[in-house]
Amino acid sequence: MDRDTGLTLDQPRLLLKENGALGRAVFYGALMALGGLGGWGCFITAFQVPVYTPWLVVMGLVCIAFSVWRQTDSRKRGWRVSLPGWAAWLLMVIFRFDAAAHGAVRTVNFMLDCYGAKLNYDLPTLRLPYSVGAAQVDITGECTSFIMALLLPFFWSMARMWVRSRNNRAPFGLTGALLLLPMSFSILPAGWAFAALLMFWCMLLLLAPSLTGNEGVVGRFRKKGYKASGVAVARPTALLLLLGVGLCMGLVYMYAPPDTYKRPQLAENLRTAVREGIGSSQYIRGGQGNSNKSVQFRTMGRRDYTGETMLRVKFDWEAYPEYSVDFERTNGNGDTWYEAPRDNLGVTPANLYKEYLKSFVGSVYTGHSWERLDNEGREELSKLELCAQNQLARYKREMFAPGRDKQNWYHLSVQNLGANPRCVYIPASLISGGEELSEYGIEPVDDGYMRSQSLINGTRGYELEGDSRAYGFNYFSRVISHLAYRNYGIESISDLGSALYGNVITDKYGESITWLYGSSQMSFQNKPVGSDIPDLFNSINSQASIGGEGWPADLWEMPRFYEIWESLDPKQQELLENVEEYNKFVYEHYLEVPEELKGFLADFQEAYDLDPLGHNRAGDFRYVDGVEHYAAGIAQAFREYFTYTLDPEQPPEDRDFVEFFLGESHEGYCVHFATAAVLLLRAAGYPARYAEGYVVPSGSNGWVDVPDYNAHAWVEVYCGGTGWMPVEVTPAAPDNPAAFFDAVLPENIEEYELPTPRPETERPTMPPRDNPLIDEQLASPTPRAGVSPAPSPGTQGPGAGTSKKESGALWAVLWSLLGAAAFMGALMLQRILRIKRRERDLGQRDKNAAGLRAYAYLLKLYEKETFCGVREAPPERWRELAEKARFSAHMLSGEELSELIGDSERLKEKLRRQLPRGQKLLCWLAGLI
Repeated sequence: MDRDTGLTLDQPRLLLKENGALGRAVFYGALMALGGLGGWGCFITAFQVPVYTPWLVVMGLVCIAFSVWRQTDSRKRGWRVSLPGWAAWLLMVIFRFDAAAHGAVRTVNFMLDCYGAKLNYDLPTLRLPYSVGAAQVDITGECTSFIMALLLPFFWSMARMWVRSRNNRAPFGLTGALLLLPMSFSILPAGWAFAALLMFWCMLLLLAPSLTGNEGVVGRFRKKGYKASGVAVARPTALLLLLGVGLCMGLVYMYAPPDTYKRPQLAENLRTAVREGIGSSQYIRGGQGNSNKSVQFRTMGRRDYTGETMLRVKFDWEAYPEYSVDFERTNGNGDTWYEAPRDNLGVTPANLYKEYLKSFVGSVYTGHSWERLDNEGREELSKLELCAQNQLARYKREMFAPGRDKQNWYHLSVQNLGANPRCVYIPASLISGGEELSEYGIEPVDDGYMRSQSLINGTRGYELEGDSRAYGFNYFSRVISHLAYRNYGIESISDLGSALYGNVITDKYGESITWLYGSSQMSFQNKPVGSDIPDLFNSINSQASIGGEGWPADLWEMPRFYEIWESLDPKQQELLENVEEYNKFVYEHYLEVPEELKGFLADFQEAYDLDPLGHNRAGDFRYVDGVEHYAAGIAQAFREYFTYTLDPEQPPEDRDFVEFFLGESHEGYCVHFATAAVLLLRAAGYPARYAEGYVVPSGSNGWVDVPDYNAHAWVEVYCGGTGWMPVEVTPAAPDNPAAFFDAVLPENIEEYELPTPRPETERPTMPPRDNPLIDEQLASPTPRAGVSPAPSPGTQGPGAGTSKKESGALWAVLWSLLGAAAFMGALMLQRILRIKRRERDLGQRDKNAAGLRAYAYLLKLYEKETFCGVREAPPERWRELAEKARFSAHMLSGEELSELIGDSERLKEKLRRQLPRGQKLLCWLAGLI
C-alpha cells in the first residue's frame, strides 16, 4: 500500500492470448484423458477389477468430449444444451441398472478382498441386492457397467472445476483419490497406470500458472481474447519435487523390493507393547493356527511356543445313545485294560482320540502363500446347493452305508481363551447347520471353514454337533453300498465286488447271493432279483472307459433313466444331484498345480517310489479308494527322509516354497509337510487342500486345555462319498505333540519310537532340472485378486543363485548412476531454460511488459537479500517504474528499463558474493544468480 497514493501494487501478472474454443477443448480433453487413464487405471489394476477395456475407453472419451465441450461453451443458458447428454446418461444407467448395481457390490467386494489380504483377515463382503439366473451372470460386464456409470459425473466434475472455475486442485483431488484407495493399504497398481497418472500430475504442475486465474480480467480492465495468468507461463521447478520423489521411490524399490520387506524393529516393539500393554494379543496374534485369511510363507521363520492355553474343549460322546463308550474293560479275574470304543458294527471312528479344529483352508497355491478360492471359484460355489461341511452328516441321514460308518455323533464345546477370537475352530464334519451357527455369530467361508461375524469381539464360546469318521467312501461306493444293503441286505462293498466275479457271499440273514459273472443278472438264493445293481456297475464301466485310466469314481454320475433312480425318495435324489455338482467343482479347483512345478513333483514321486495308483492296481481302481494309501506313502517318505524342526532354513527369495523344501532343505514343520503333501496329492490326481488350526484331544472326559504348541497344519483330501477328511503327514517329534495319535506328548517320550530320518547318503537322488525356474514367474492357475504371482521354483546350486544376485547388484548400481545423472541433467536443463526465458522477457519489444518482468525479478532477488544480513527497504523508484508500466498509457523509456535491469544485475552480483553456500546453491539451481 502506497501511503501517498493509496494504491496497492499486486504481484505482476502475464496476459496470455486466449486460444479458440476448439484448441482449448483439444488441450483440456487430452489432459483429462491422460488423467482418467492414470487414475482409473490405478484403481482397476490395483484391485484387479475385471472390465471390458474397449467399452471403458469409448465411454471415457465420449464423457470427456461432452464435459469439455459444455464447460468451454460460454453461451448463456448452455445448461439447456447439456440436458440431452445427461438424459442419455440417465437412460443408460436405468437400462443397465441391474448390472450396475451388481457391479457396485462386486467392485466393493474386490476392494474388501484386497484390503483383507493386506490385513490378513477375511473382511465381510456385501451381498448382491438380488439374484440372477446362472446364464445371466457376467461379472466383467457388471463391473464395467458400474464404472461406466461413474465416468460422466467424474469427468464433468473435473471439467467444471478445472475448465470453468479454473481450480487446479480438482484434477489432483479426483485422480489422487483413485490412487489413495489402494495405496493407503500398500496395494500397488500397474506400472503403466501409475506412470500415466504421474505424467498427468507433472503436466498440472508445469502448466499451473497458465491454467489458473480469472479469465479475461486484468485489474479493472477486460481485454477480449486474453486471460490473466501468473508471473510465469510454466514452473519447471515444480517438476523437481516429482522427479526427486520418483527417483527416491525407484531407488527404494531397487534396493528393497516389496517382497523382501521386513517390519522394522521399532514397529515390532510398538506392536509388542500394544499387545502386552492393552491386552489385545488375541486380535493381532498371527501365525499358524490363528489365521483366517491366508498363509504367507515368507513369514514362516522360527516357531517358538510358551505353553499358553489357547482353547478349552470338551467332547461328549455319550450324548447320542447309538454309540456305546467303554474306555475301560474289566474281566472276571479283575484284570483291567483300555479298549477303543466301537459301535454295534465294530467300526472305530478315526477321530476318537484327536480331532482337527480348523480355522483356515488354503485352496490356491501361489508359490509364496496359500490363498482362498479366487473370485470366479467363489462365484461358482455360491450357485451350488451343497454345504461341504455337512456332507457326511447328510449322507448318514439319507444314504446310510452300514459297512463303514454309522450315525454316531458327538457334542463339542469350545472356549477361546487366547487364540484369535475372529477365528472359529470347527471339525471337518459338522452336523450343526446355518441357523444354529448364526446364533453364535458364525458364518461359513467358501466350502472350507467358518469365521466370526463380529470384527471387534469375535466369538469366544460356542457349542457344535460333530460327526464321527471311520474311513472314506468314494461316490460310487457310497451309492452302491446303500442300495445293495437296502435291496439285498449286503453290508459290505467288498462282498458285492466278490459277487461280481461269481463268488458266493452271505447276507445278514445267512442267505447266499451270487452275481453270475459275465451276465447282467444277480441271483438271490439262486433266483433272479433284477438288474438294478448290475446296471449301475455297467454304467460306471462305460463312464470309466470314456474317462480313461485313473478316472475317479467320484465323478461317476448315477443314470437318471434306470428304475433304481425312481426308487429313491426326493431328498435322496436332491442330495445326489447336489453332490455330483460339487464333485465336479472339487475336481476343477482342487487339482490345480503350477505348471512349472509338475515336472519336479513327477521326478520326486519317481525318486521316492510314490506310485499314485499302486494300491488301486491291486484290484479295480474304480471301486477301491487309493487316496488314503497314497497319502500314507507320502507320510512314510517324510518320516524316513525329512527332519521335523521348528527352526527350518528359509528359502531364498527367488525359490518356490515346496520345491526348496522337497528338493534342498528337507526340513521344516507342519506347514512345510502339509503344503508339500497337498501338491503331491494334487499332482497324482487326488483333490486335496491345505488346512490349519489346532489339534485337540477328543478321547478325554471333561474339559481339556489346548496349549499353543498344538497349533498345527494338515492335509484335507476329498472322497465324494464322505466329504473332506483330515490326513496327518507330519512326523511325530518331541516338540510336535499334535502329530501323536491323541494330540498329547507321551509321558515316556524317551522310550517312544520316534521316526529317525535316514542318513543323507541314503536319500534318493533327484534328476537334475533341465530348465531351472529361478527368477521366473510361477504361473498360478487361479491367482487371487490383489495378490501378485510368486517367483517360480528353481533347483540351481548356490553358485548360480549368487551369480544372478551379483549381476542384479551390478545393474542396480548402473541404474542408480544413470538415475543420478538424469536428475543432475534435469536440474541443469531447467536452470538454462529459466535464464533463457528471463533474457527473452527482458529483451522483448513491449518495454512495459519487460519492465514488469524486471520488477518481478528484482522482488525475488530482494527476498533472498535477507540471507546476506541487514537489508534496506526497496527503492521507491522500482515501485514508480512498475506502476507506470502497468497503469500508465505511456511506454517506459529505454533509460527507465535499463535502470531496472541494471539494479537487478547489481543485486545479483551482491547475492553471488555474500549468500551462504547452501542458499547460493539453491539460487544457482533456480536460475536466479
